[in-house]
Amino acid sequence: MDAPCRVNEGIDEKQISKALLLPPELIYAIARRIPGTADLLSFGLVHSSFHDVVIPYYLKFREVIMEINDTNMWDYLVGDPRRLASVEVLKIVRSYLRGTSSSKPPLPGNTVHAEGDPLDKIQRALGGMIRLREIKWNEDFIIPKPPEERQAGVNECQQKFWAVMPKLCKRVDTITLVRSSLTQTPQEYCWLCGPLLSELHHLKNLRTFTGELFSCVGPYQWDFLKQRARRAQNNIFSAFSQLTALSLKSTELQVLPDIQFPSLVALSLVGVTFDAKDDPLRMLASCPRIMSLHLDFDNSPILVPDSNQGGSPPSLNIAPLLTSFTGHCKDAQILFFNPLPDGSLRRISWLKILGMTAEGLLPPLRSAFEHSECGVGQDLLELTIHAMHSRIFRANENVRERGPTLWVTCLRMIVESCPKLRGLIIEIRYPDTGYEYLDETVRSFIFETIFA
Repeated sequence: MDAPCRVNEGIDEKQISKALLLPPELIYAIARRIPGTADLLSFGLVHSSFHDVVIPYYLKFREVIMEINDTNMWDYLVGDPRRLASVEVLKIVRSYLRGTSSSKPPLPGNTVHAEGDPLDKIQRALGGMIRLREIKWNEDFIIPKPPEERQAGVNECQQKFWAVMPKLCKRVDTITLVRSSLTQTPQEYCWLCGPLLSELHHLKNLRTFTGELFSCVGPYQWDFLKQRARRAQNNIFSAFSQLTALSLKSTELQVLPDIQFPSLVALSLVGVTFDAKDDPLRMLASCPRIMSLHLDFDNSPILVPDSNQGGSPPSLNIAPLLTSFTGHCKDAQILFFNPLPDGSLRRISWLKILGMTAEGLLPPLRSAFEHSECGVGQDLLELTIHAMHSRIFRANENVRERGPTLWVTCLRMIVESCPKLRGLIIEIRYPDTGYEYLDETVRSFIFETIFA
């Protein structure tokens, strides 16, 4: 029988210690893959060289939440290059109340704040954030400070940040910008119409962009300023050519430049206003590798041309690689039920269909499955039917007795057409309460009958 293995034989503590003397860059690379704070703390206690990087710096500063005009915080970060080098996620908010106490590094009581131009401090800080990869700009919660507590002008700091960040922080690959209608005044530019984001084209590694509430207000909707807005948006979209994920919500697009999105695989457009009616189709045609698509235009179809209204949905040569779709039932018919011009079907696995009423949505959905091409639904794994309201479940008992039959008839056809289906979700959302509702008795009757 072999002797037990002695793992420590021939290895002394000095050799172990030497083996753990990793360069800081490698320690950062390992720490980046440890999401949990407790696990990261344990990692920092493995060895003194780990401790010196992780405990006082990376653990505290890898995600920083701050106000854009907090000059004390900018000053504190600039005070030690190792603090700046640890920042990977920078979240700018209008109020610290939006964040958590653990996300905002506490300022030591003995911190000495140097005099100087606050805009210069912002530039110096961003220049030292060599590992910054994600920026979250969130204005959806605002508690304005009284004038005597403001440390620097918000607008000046904001303009400085977006003017220098793209040139100094080359590793940034993710940007999230959430505006609030409360923060806009008639004198402000929309972010997509003004000069704030004009330098984004310097970010060659930008891969994910999320924008919400990029809407024009006040005089910037006037015609004589639309040309300026178009030039600004054309410049910004040039920075999006290498994106893999783009999400826009409650946004006005004054122009859709002739730009290709060869790497885009996920696109979400919710409440987006286009300048031209064919812009949505043009945009999808420029995304040949799109796999996940979310289209929500206030319960209206977007892919059916005006000239085709009332006729059968056309076959469009867009999104051939699509595997996940959320959108209006008529758009779903084009992308899910209709084949591509070459006769092949899109292999969609996740489908969420949006409609106004269940009664208006279910019959055409059943008909689409009945008369669709052979093979439709063969790859479907999960189906969600989302209706804004349903008369069936708020009507009298006689109507309620007939109602479930409609659901059973339609859903049974769907289940029979989709052999791989593993998830079937029904959402009834009432605008007055916002509550997703489906009577328990009705739900039990529907599913027990379908899967009997």
